[in-house]
Amino acid sequence: TFMHGSSACIKPAGTHRQNTCKKARKKYFFRAFGSVNIFSRPKPANIRLAVENFVAFAPDALFPLGGYPGDEDKARELFAKLDQSRTREDFVAAFEWLKARPETNGKVGAVGFCYGGGMVNYLATRLPGLAAGVAFYGSAPNVEDVPRIKAPLLVHSAEKDERINASWPAFEAALKAANVRCERFLYPGTQHGFNNDTTPRFDAEAAKLAWDRTLAHLNKYVR
Repeated sequence: TFMHGSSACIKPAGTHRQNTCKKARKKYFFRAFGSVNIFSRPKPANIRLAVENFVAFAPDALFPLGGYPGDEDKARELFAKLDQSRTREDFVAAFEWLKARPETNGKVGAVGFCYGGGMVNYLATRLPGLAAGVAFYGSAPNVEDVPRIKAPLLVHSAEKDERINASWPAFEAALKAANVRCERFLYPGTQHGFNNDTTPRFDAEAAKLAWDRTLAHLNKYVR
């Protein structure tokens, strides 16, 4: 593990060796709210990805405001104060930083939850070099920007998530019109945040299935 600002990059064991570095896959990871609170949960996604032999980078979107506060309710309040255009450019810069890391193979994927899911969708419209995107219950991008998407997308949606799901029909229509590769799964009975095991909304069965599908998507496109 090493730090870049207040963000953390976790490398698979052994990637300091030249022969292993050539084989390491690159993964660009956005945790829920873009935070880097990596030790607050038993198995945060960036550590889980490193175990799967991905280089996992978790940028802290709240760094300009002092970093993730350790509480998701407080984090929601801080997100409203962010300069969103600047934050998007920070994530684009993080993509370029990770892409240049010597431990990786040059392929960059993105996984995000909630705010991070929306960021994945946005980055797919900005970065033609993105190898894959996985968005958990994230906001849709501007539909007029969808034709720019080159990366294959995987979308995980909660059944009981009215605000996010309301934007899906227009997003889906734009994806189909632009011939963007996209697969979407709707998880019955789940709520927004069903993958977050620190909240009552956590659904273990749906979270496991979504994670297995996420790994399959990344192994297919980011290896």
